[in-house]
Amino acid sequence: MTQSSKRNSDDTKKAIIQAARIIFTRHGYDAASTRDIAAKAGVNIALINRYFGSKEGLFDQAVMPAFAPDGSPMIGDPKDLPEVFVAMMLKKSHKDEFDPLRAALKSASSDVVGKKLRKALDANLIEPFAEWMGKDGRQKAVAMWSTVLGYEMLNGVLGMSTGTKTRKDELEALLHASFKAVVDAH
Repeated sequence: MTQSSKRNSDDTKKAIIQAARIIFTRHGYDAASTRDIAAKAGVNIALINRYFGSKEGLFDQAVMPAFAPDGSPMIGDPKDLPEVFVAMMLKKSHKDEFDPLRAALKSASSDVVGKKLRKALDANLIEPFAEWMGKDGRQKAVAMWSTVLGYEMLNGVLGMSTGTKTRKDELEALLHASFKAVVDAH
């Protein structure tokens, strides 16, 4: 393989992954079609199988890395979590871009990728958080991530208004109080 064809191959793979991330975010695994992904990437559909083996292989490379352990421990003070979580939730974009949580929510019920996705979320979001939070950590981690995922389900997946445009300050205060109650619980 020449240097030029290697570069073109890498560029093609990147284009397919970028397109897949958007399509999986929009539709979830089951409703995403490889035809739509290929069209968005501007490539022949056969290249998805050539480079990734299958739609599942593409999902594994496009979405799953967002839920892989990164080896970095939780840093900071758990008392700062309310601000961190509220900022994360309210600054989320709802444009046509990759959103790993939305892709996960829309794909979690899939018979093909759901089990490994749920396992990765538990192992790499819930458990590290639980250990970091200390006493009653698992319950606290589940409560906090349930709030985040519930908000994302209403706002990002179902498209329901959560009042973030007109009453952002009030929503921010309520979310902050909710997260603070979880962090401070004994």
